[in-house]
Amino acid sequence: MSRDLCLFPGRKPSGADVSALLPGDKSVSQRVLIAAALCARPVSILGLNEGATVSVLVDALNLLGVRCEKKNGRWTVSGTLAPGGGAPRADPSGEAQHAAEPPPLLHFGGSSAAARMMCGILAGVGRAAIIDGNSSLRARPMDWVVTPLREMGARIDYLDKPGHLPLRLHPARLHPGTVTMEVASAQAKSAVLFAAAAARVKLRVLTRGTSRDHTERILRAGGTPLSCIDDVIEMEGVELSLPDTVEIPRDPSAAAYVAAFHLMAARSGTLHLDGLCLNPTRLGFYDVLRSCGAEVVTGDVTVRAGEPTGSLEIAAGDALKPFHIDNDRIVQGMIDEIPLAFALATRIPGTSSIENAAELVFKETDRLETTRAMLSGFGARIERIGHGLRCTGGVPLHPGRVDGYGDHRIAMSAAVLAATLDAPSRITEGDCFAESFLRFGEVMAVLGTGVVRETAAVAELSNG
Repeated sequence: MSRDLCLFPGRKPSGADVSALLPGDKSVSQRVLIAAALCARPVSILGLNEGATVSVLVDALNLLGVRCEKKNGRWTVSGTLAPGGGAPRADPSGEAQHAAEPPPLLHFGGSSAAARMMCGILAGVGRAAIIDGNSSLRARPMDWVVTPLREMGARIDYLDKPGHLPLRLHPARLHPGTVTMEVASAQAKSAVLFAAAAARVKLRVLTRGTSRDHTERILRAGGTPLSCIDDVIEMEGVELSLPDTVEIPRDPSAAAYVAAFHLMAARSGTLHLDGLCLNPTRLGFYDVLRSCGAEVVTGDVTVRAGEPTGSLEIAAGDALKPFHIDNDRIVQGMIDEIPLAFALATRIPGTSSIENAAELVFKETDRLETTRAMLSGFGARIERIGHGLRCTGGVPLHPGRVDGYGDHRIAMSAAVLAATLDAPSRITEGDCFAESFLRFGEVMAVLGTGVVRETAAVAELSNG
């Protein structure tokens, strides 16, 4: 259950290395775990993100018989969800027989990525299972995934509301072919790609616009022939084989909170962050910073887990300018950082806006609405317009009590903005950052802001 946070700004920065506190990339971590579960040999993983949206995936794989163990900071995935596991047996009459034991129940909390991608991999290996989640996840659409998987031969039933969790997968064998995605969703696309990889069948995917390509990269790193030309992905059905050790780059979405604080607090000098995933489909927030006049420079690029990895240097430059985002590529490239971008927009004189951000409605909360409401709680002038937001920045803001809605992106954006104000603020349902960023509180302390949870926060706020 989410609890409250109090933010106490104005403390002395510790000078510690912020980069070392940043988590491994959440999206890459999830995909590396899934890919490792398809490999015949054990795979060691360094830098795995251990937030809740990844740990639910670890729990599910362990329940399915894949051993995911941590020792000395290194995770090892051994055992495999091999193709054919859980497939029906043929009897002399020609009808399928199914094991009498009930299918495992896999509960993914609020992680849509874990639920959708595991739906794909289980369909691919022919494993029976029931997939469920919390009330937030039950409200999010699953037909984006189920419809193309059914086209590939999967047998999936909704157990309650059509198009939503919980759902049940039955043993089935997938066939090669072509599927058309209805939305530009990396999670939906990843589900069908992992399904084909698990079943080792050839697949052609007709996508709709740009979305994150982490799955394509990890499949290629595992030896899968895969091509992406315009909106068409074609992949061969071969055995996946990752390197013995995979190192996860650091999360650029987590780093964005540090970058935003650096700019919003008008810090002098250049912020240096290293070891970050520099996948172009993840850098929309930094593209927006450049459009606002900030100096953002990449460097030291290498490759980890199939991902370009390197450093970012960020400086304010001249006075920041407002932004306008109507490019689908930029929207997708910063889909998780949009609440943070508008927290920044409150401090930039002028009108900033975004259009065509309908996907935000289907996140942990309706982030168009919760971003508007959270920032309004600080006194910001922000309004929702269709599938977008418009904010008039530069107006005076005030500390106070705002709602984090139990949504880690909303709560962390509120915390960063609160940390730049002149008195403590309280964020209700704000203690949810462990979904993706376990050490967020430590990072804020390094930057010079106290983050105190629940009863301790109330006591300090009362005494302050």
